[in-house]
Amino acid sequence: MLLIGPDKAPGHDGFSGVFYRHFWDDIGVIISDNQADFVPGRQITDNVMIAHELMHGLKSKRDCAENYMAIKTDISKAYDRVEWNFLEEVMKKMGLSETWTQWIMACVRSVTFSIIINGSDYAEARREFQGMTLSQHCPSVSHLLFADDSLFFCKATTQDSMRMAQILKDYEELSGGGGKYLGLPEQFGQSKTEAFQSIVDGVKKTVGGWYNQFLTAAAWRLLINPSSLLARLYKGRYHRSSTFLESVGGRNPSYGWKSIQAGKSLLKKGLQVRLGDGEDTSVWDDNWLPVLPPRVVQQQGYRREMKVKDLWKPVIREWDEDKLAALLDVEDARHAKTI
Repeated sequence: MLLIGPDKAPGHDGFSGVFYRHFWDDIGVIISDNQADFVPGRQITDNVMIAHELMHGLKSKRDCAENYMAIKTDISKAYDRVEWNFLEEVMKKMGLSETWTQWIMACVRSVTFSIIINGSDYAEARREFQGMTLSQHCPSVSHLLFADDSLFFCKATTQDSMRMAQILKDYEELSGGGGKYLGLPEQFGQSKTEAFQSIVDGVKKTVGGWYNQFLTAAAWRLLINPSSLLARLYKGRYHRSSTFLESVGGRNPSYGWKSIQAGKSLLKKGLQVRLGDGEDTSVWDDNWLPVLPPRVVQQQGYRREMKVKDLWKPVIREWDEDKLAALLDVEDARHAKTI
């Protein structure tokens, strides 16, 4: 955004670069963390993983189960919320024939509606509902949105329950329990195979190895985007005092987090450390040598806390060849000298 001219419009909305620069803070507030798709740098899979994590908390943590509740909604016939005249003009602009356009509009305009006004005060819109917090270190999540699918999280109090019951009085009867969110199970039971079998069968027909690729991609997003809602949720829940790469399974982890850890192990095999000052780079555990594929040094030493900076001469960044010869094998020492 900062690289385009102030009078240039980056997209079809017609707003210029100077507009976005001036109102960027306000735009950031409008597009909340809960909107995971249609925003550059975000993916809808983030909301899927957040939903799984919160449902795991409701199922496995007593304080969550006793104090919070989750509500899934799905807007039926979401297209009805689009102005019909706008839809007609869009089809014309797309170059569709007049006959086709009129056929579609005849289908749209021929529906019958029954409108019920129930007098509810829509408390969630007035921010009277409180979000769900997995722990004191996790961000609060009140809702997850994508198109016509939504998940709401609030306090399990009589007051909130009555308000939501009034707004969604027909929801339970129509939707039933044990649903899905964005096509994936909201919570995993004992049989993980059964829960995901339909997905696995479908994917195997088209793309081999998708599972590992997805998990590795998810781990990569957590690594490069630590400020995302999903990354902050995981950090508060599982690795408050460590980095994502240093994180482990944790206590009573969700199936989603365990899967991310599996993807992380594959990701780490392809990561190479950018050395910098060497103060935080382990001689033995980090892939700091300039080789492909990335790997740790072949000869492992006894001082596990040793950092790469300890292999340099004091004060200046120059290799201490005596230390290299004593601690690394010939091949690794040769690679190190090229840095």
